[in-house]
Amino acid sequence: MFDGTHQTDGLEFNCSVPDVSIPDVAVPCEHCTQSPLTLLADDDEDNLLLISYAMELLGVNFIAARTGQEVMELVRRHSFSLIVLDIRLPDIDGVELCSWLRQNPVTKDSPIIAVTAMARLSDRDSIMAAGFTDYLLKPYMIEDLNTLILKHLHDELQASP
Repeated sequence: MFDGTHQTDGLEFNCSVPDVSIPDVAVPCEHCTQSPLTLLADDDEDNLLLISYAMELLGVNFIAARTGQEVMELVRRHSFSLIVLDIRLPDIDGVELCSWLRQNPVTKDSPIIAVTAMARLSDRDSIMAAGFTDYLLKPYMIEDLNTLILKHLHDELQASP
């Protein structure tokens, strides 16, 4: 269990997160094998842990990527219902990656949520203009993340057994 203060992108927040392993492959939840598949991309292990915890609570299957290159490889092999993408990945800028995803016939219409600490209105405007569907500002409350996930996966989660 992580319990304490966390600092990311110069911002500090307190949180408690139970120990959860972050797999590199699809994670079927116990009660919803037909659940939508989501791609989570973040190079920060703590951020991935928090997002993966939210996915597990909602019963959403996911695959985690830590680099833009991994995102590109995974998109070639899987069909994702939702992509949650950190803007600052170590190898490829998230805005560039979003542009690539929008040009890909398989992901051109997929919802893509930007996750970033870039808080200026001009940052948000340029991120949204790049093709992101939604925007989540770090640090965020798990409820805010859940709201966005449910907004974009509502129909598919309702259809899951």
